[in-house]
Amino acid sequence: KFYGLYHGEFHNGTIIEYNGVAGFYASVGLVTSEDGISFTPSQNPVIPNYLDQDYLTGFSDSGYGEPSMLFSKDSSNIFVYYADHNRDREHKGVNICMGKFDVIDGEPQFDKFYFLNDQNEFTADVIRGKEVVKGFDSFSHALFPHVTFNKSLNLYVMVLSLNAFSNNGCNSNDSGIYITYSKDGINWIDPFNENVISYIGSPKKLISECSIPFSQTSSFAWHPSLIYTNESQTEGYLLYSYGQSLSYPGHQLYGNKFNIELK
Repeated sequence: KFYGLYHGEFHNGTIIEYNGVAGFYASVGLVTSEDGISFTPSQNPVIPNYLDQDYLTGFSDSGYGEPSMLFSKDSSNIFVYYADHNRDREHKGVNICMGKFDVIDGEPQFDKFYFLNDQNEFTADVIRGKEVVKGFDSFSHALFPHVTFNKSLNLYVMVLSLNAFSNNGCNSNDSGIYITYSKDGINWIDPFNENVISYIGSPKKLISECSIPFSQTSSFAWHPSLIYTNESQTEGYLLYSYGQSLSYPGHQLYGNKFNIELK
């Protein structure tokens, strides 16, 4: 059986002022398939939100979105990473949280989601989850996570986008696609620390580019993911979507090849 998570949006009539894109309340749903071709979406979110779509954030985005999921190292859980757009924290930012689903007798149990709390404990209570990766100040957001477990490194690997901004525009010096690592999938190395060892590319940044379209004419690169092309997982591609603008042909799939450098 095949499973996937999807990002759904309820368009609430607001408009994101700097690029004219429709505002949204995001939620994470489940899709299932018997053949990997025809998928059936769930009717309800599988990650419950303690704030409903009528909650006013003061911004044009809210809810939970941009999910990534994978089996844990021992396949006893499904780890899920998502962007929290609720903006109800003091910094009002959008950052990456995590939770999990149980796996029983090899079958994922998508009927109950467990949030990671601030004590690094999982709870079925519907709470505001802990931010496991976040921007380095109140003017940057960490979002679009994609996580894999790399067996050659024996580490979880996350690629993500940093949306850094200033004066309602893109801070191109800091924005881009970054990479970080974790031993347990919960505690992550600071991806913005230039002194941290990286096994794939630069220790700080893989792609230097604005991570969202800040206008109809600005370039951007977003939604990164890693795929491995050999059994030992020592080589593969960083895939991402890049667009010179929101105009035709819009954003398209790009890929950069990488090799794991054991250090």
